[in-house]
Amino acid sequence: GWFVDAFEEFCDLNQLEEMDMVGHSLGGYLAAQWAARYPTRAKKLVLASPAGVASLGAEESVVPVESLPLGRRLVDAAWSANVTPQQVVRSLGRWKGRQLVDRAVRARFQGRGWTHRQAC
Repeated sequence: GWFVDAFEEFCDLNQLEEMDMVGHSLGGYLAAQWAARYPTRAKKLVLASPAGVASLGAEESVVPVESLPLGRRLVDAAWSANVTPQQVVRSLGRWKGRQLVDRAVRARFQGRGWTHRQAC
């Protein structure tokens, strides 16, 4: 794992001996890989919707899919069919995909005092 090795190098350079780790989506998968490879550094591990981890069966789901709004059901169906956000962006083409990502990044970070240049 290139990402895991690069992160471990970062930990070494910054003298980080042990830490709590939170990983979401691909970050969850990478955090789990890192914790498995370097268990003495991982004090706590939290995985939020990690990629590559089997989901709960329908009978174990916290919220029944039928009770979700239509938009969320569509996202759930796409995610269950292994459609990723990156695939959606790529399917929109270079111009529209970039616009979508640019708008999402600005919405996420500009309200926190970031300039357009820092956010994008």
